[in-house]
Amino acid sequence: MAVPQAVPQAVPLGSSRHFSGISVAFQRHFSSISVALQRHFSGTSVAIQWHFGGTSVALRWHFGGTSVALQRRWQAFWGRLHPIKVNQIKFYNYKST
Repeated sequence: MAVPQAVPQAVPLGSSRHFSGISVAFQRHFSSISVALQRHFSGTSVAIQWHFGGTSVALRWHFGGTSVALQRRWQAFWGRLHPIKVNQIKFYNYKST
């Protein structure tokens, strides 16, 4: 009996607010790894995220530097069909010289 393969889920558009402006992200998830391409007003960044259960580690490459984000996700359910995700994000910025 064949084991079913994980089908990649595509998140078409996501938006996040930064201190320097607003970015739009295109994310594609492959089981435990997601790749995000973000377009900022100041440039473009590429992010690779590794998910470990409820924790994800993101490494982002910007044209102005590199940032590492550590995310901790909790999932709460309102009823049975309304999942709500709450994210706590910490950013560590490393500027290139």
